[in-house]
Amino acid sequence: MSVPRTRGLMAGLAIFVLGIWGGIVPFIGPWFHYAFINHHAWSWHIGRLWLDIIPGAVAAIAGLELMRTGNRVSGVFAGWLAAAAGTWFIVGQTVSTLWNHGASQAGRPLGSTFLRMIEQLGYFYALGAAILFLAALALGRFTVISAREAMHTYSRSRDLHAAEGREPTGVTRRERVAS
Repeated sequence: MSVPRTRGLMAGLAIFVLGIWGGIVPFIGPWFHYAFINHHAWSWHIGRLWLDIIPGAVAAIAGLELMRTGNRVSGVFAGWLAAAAGTWFIVGQTVSTLWNHGASQAGRPLGSTFLRMIEQLGYFYALGAAILFLAALALGRFTVISAREAMHTYSRSRDLHAAEGREPTGVTRRERVAS
């Protein structure tokens, strides 16, 4: 069940950075006219909690776990957590219309047509897609046994059998010499 600690390092680091970005962009984005609803930095409303802060925090925590884990099970769990956060970044804005009387809880992006498109991608869609892609990459890396791991396991079992004085097939050294 153990894997090298470097197995999820790069994907975890990228997911962590993207999660921090997703959680903090609604608060610092207005400083450079990259905002939804209003141009007031550190402005609070409940939509930011559900659509930005929670999925950003989940992605950041999953990224930290992917960076530090040496266990296949916790790596897969962190990958699924990151995938859930990425998925929520993608669909959360649309799903929030269910509890916000048909309007997105995030509000309207501000600026020109091009800037509104960039804001929607940077806040939600492209951010979620990037996190989801990296989570899938990490899941693949944690679920596959590499050739190096298989060779290491084979050589360890071979050394263990040699130390016990028998062949891996169960034939002891004495029986082999006698025949």
